[in-house]
Amino acid sequence: ADDPLEWCFAWAERHLKALPDENLELLRKNLADGILLLTRFSGLDAPGAAAREIERAVGIHGPDAGFMMHSAAERDARGLRCLRALAEQAAWRKHAPCHIFNDLESFVSKDVLEKMKKIAASKGDFDGSDEKEGAAFLIELMKPMFEGGESEKPSVAPCEVHGQGCNVVPEFGSKLALEITGSPCVDWSKRGRRRRAGGPTMIVYAVWLGSFIKSGLHVLVHENTPDFKDYCLLAPLHYWSSRHWKMEVFRVCPSQLGIPGRRARRFSVLWNPLHVTFAGSFKEFVQLFVTPTEYSGKIFFVSGGDLAVTASKTKLQSRQVYTDLFNERCRANVANAKASICDLTQRPPFGKLDELLPTLVTNHAPYCVECRRLLTPDESLMSQLLPADHPARQMLKDDVIKESH
Repeated sequence: ADDPLEWCFAWAERHLKALPDENLELLRKNLADGILLLTRFSGLDAPGAAAREIERAVGIHGPDAGFMMHSAAERDARGLRCLRALAEQAAWRKHAPCHIFNDLESFVSKDVLEKMKKIAASKGDFDGSDEKEGAAFLIELMKPMFEGGESEKPSVAPCEVHGQGCNVVPEFGSKLALEITGSPCVDWSKRGRRRRAGGPTMIVYAVWLGSFIKSGLHVLVHENTPDFKDYCLLAPLHYWSSRHWKMEVFRVCPSQLGIPGRRARRFSVLWNPLHVTFAGSFKEFVQLFVTPTEYSGKIFFVSGGDLAVTASKTKLQSRQVYTDLFNERCRANVANAKASICDLTQRPPFGKLDELLPTLVTNHAPYCVECRRLLTPDESLMSQLLPADHPARQMLKDDVIKESH
């Protein structure tokens, strides 16, 4: 049998085999022509790592073929550190961003940003639950970006790689240019404050989407939590760009693809059919790729130790609660031993014993009761299928980034 971790990491080969011949041919052609990739709210730039795996699986080589990473944008100091390391590593050169922008708000002038902040402040307190109100607010928030000749100005922002202002958008000519963005989910997530379009991240969100509209790109893949709403993307695109924009939504969790971890996400593919042809539905995606999870999340607990006696009282108590619950269930039925994973920061009824690795969040503590191990930070990155030679994993090993990060 396959090694479970190797099986998980072979996702690109597996999914390529599932593609119908004509789709595979189209992918090969697009990659041979070269695809420019931009990421925003880039984090560790997982799309670059995924692009590298897809290229390997397809067997595309050459500097002008496959994916070319134009730029990334990330405000968080830890993410920036990883992006800089990516840009410096020869082995990742092709799949590391050529430009790194450290603040999306620098994509607009100080004057425009001030106007946007004033609009947001004048709105007062609203929670964005009314979709019409939320859409109208987002459109109004972007107004300063499109008025008074602003839409004609080329977007230049300080670049970490070159130490000067660089173009935010590539000259893509006839090449396919694709942006992949995971905008902040705090205003949409169950653990956030659920303020939706009325939340504090909406200014940077409006700057980002307004910049995308001004970029002239024709394809966008947007990721957020499943509760994110269509209007936040379509209302501004239809108003400030063109009514032609279309969208297909894919609600995907790694566990649907055989990976034993939870992270339910909404991926929205948006395209302008005047320039790009996109065909495919979520239903077809399910038929091609969805496969039951045969493994348990235990496969990711490889090298960690048990909770230290010096750990917080809360975590020690949580471990005891989950251990008692696990033992009780196993006495009732030995088959219940399969569900042995929990997050020590979430006690029942908010947390539960599960077969799968829980959704990874900040300050979490995934723990396997059966193997008495905590998930290490490196295993956390591994469970997100970042390869062993990814700079972020290397930096953890070299103590450049600390475990607390």
